Amino acid sequence: MDAKHVIQDFYEGRLAEFGPTARGMDWEGEQQLELRFRVMTGIFDANEGPASLLDLGCGAGLLHDHLEARGLLGRIDYTGIDISPAMIAAASARKPEARFSARDVLAEPLAAESFDYVVANGVLTVKEHVNRTEMWDFAKAFMATAFRSARKGLAVNLMSAHVDWEKERLFHVPLDDAMAFFKAELSRHVLIRHDYGLWEYTAYVFREPNDQ
Repeated sequence: MDAKHVIQDFYEGRLAEFGPTARGMDWEGEQQLELRFRVMTGIFDANEGPASLLDLGCGAGLLHDHLEARGLLGRIDYTGIDISPAMIAAASARKPEARFSARDVLAEPLAAESFDYVVANGVLTVKEHVNRTEMWDFAKAFMATAFRSARKGLAVNLMSAHVDWEKERLFHVPLDDAMAFFKAELSRHVLIRHDYGLWEYTAYVFREPNDQ
């Protein structure tokens, strides 16, 4: 089974066990999930004018709840896409008013620059039994596809290699490897967030220099 389907099966298993919750998305709890959402959405200014946002690998659509609670849905046009029909069914049942669809963006890429911002939270943090080379190849293909669909920028989180120990089931990516890929294949305009207290980092990859 290839990397993307290993990851799909893993998350569908978590959903079946824990339901459409933080634990069902393989996060330790609501507090950590909210922190990640805050960091992810930091790629855009909360006071920014209307902007379209793609939640790629949206799972059960919990980011939609976060945006709603912060009063941002009036300015942020949200779309959620996930490879898993089970995740999309759960998201649509929870938030029937929101726009969700099941799609494998590697097999069926989105149109170029079809959203202002793309966020990918937790898609590339778990590798299970996939070897590092195959997982890195998948991660690079996924990030390239995600960035292609962003007009302004991509936010993606990766497990840090600057840890006390690496967990075998998680996918730890050295900062140098990530930055070399971003510069060579996506953009050199990158901001790394490694300051929010978790064993991961979030990269904001912009098309243009960011003067915020």
